[in-house]
Amino acid sequence: MKYVTYNTISEASFWTPSHRDVIDRFVNEYKRDSAVISSSCHSEIRKIDLADFNYEDLAKMHFHYSHKNNGKSIEENGLISQIGENSEELDEEEAIYFCVGLEAVLHCWDIWLKWRLNRFNNPRAAGVKCSTELNAQHGAEIWKNSVAWMKHVSSKKYRDDDFLLENTFEYERIELIRSDYYALTIAPGIDYPKEQFDPKKAFICGSGYAEEIYGVGISTNLDNEFAEQWNRSTELGKKARISPDNVWLLVAEGNCDALSVLNHLYRTYIKHCKEIDETPAQFALLPKFLEYCDNH
Repeated sequence: MKYVTYNTISEASFWTPSHRDVIDRFVNEYKRDSAVISSSCHSEIRKIDLADFNYEDLAKMHFHYSHKNNGKSIEENGLISQIGENSEELDEEEAIYFCVGLEAVLHCWDIWLKWRLNRFNNPRAAGVKCSTELNAQHGAEIWKNSVAWMKHVSSKKYRDDDFLLENTFEYERIELIRSDYYALTIAPGIDYPKEQFDPKKAFICGSGYAEEIYGVGISTNLDNEFAEQWNRSTELGKKARISPDNVWLLVAEGNCDALSVLNHLYRTYIKHCKEIDETPAQFALLPKFLEYCDNH
């Protein structure tokens, strides 16, 4: 199986951005809106340059990711807990999410790439339900394609399928350019719990498909019921606010977009591993994605 498609299913039965025309439209709209791309860099929010921090500093830093069109609100109001756009079908309780340490950011993006790939190619993950809302033929086809996709992910063959990965890589490349990373001056036990139960782990455990997406042995320890450093948050379900005084826009090599920050963190991590003679984490997609970004 080279590429999962749904040509046998009516376009009207469900929507999934696995179709190239949808991806192209999304990317072109992002590229046209240059004002939004640059707005955050010209805001009055305080900025800090990652070059001013050593590895030990970055290993303790709290990183928050947000689209640039949220920049004005963050500048004026700080961060306020909510159920985010990408979490509407996953999270039931509001929170402010962040990563603790530069390696956690890398794990987060390796998982995010797999998660986005899944949303693009698995009709069930894209919000399609096999129910009486669809006729029996379409429901059976959706289920068949979903099962085939889950088997493909479980086999890990998707990792080397460049044709399959291209849509997701281009989508996320543009999204990162259109987004920011912030450093938060917060502390465990004061601004967020030192340990917090992760409700998603019950779903992951026992599924080779879900375990591949969430990176068992790489990013997520299923023997531990608590949230990992790449998926930390303020207390779930409790209204929280992080003041603008505790939010700093990150700059990397003169650029304040999230892709530049991610590149800087990855290079810093690889350099550190070489200096201490330690084998880097074996990410599933992140190195290939960053190489793709360098070439586009």
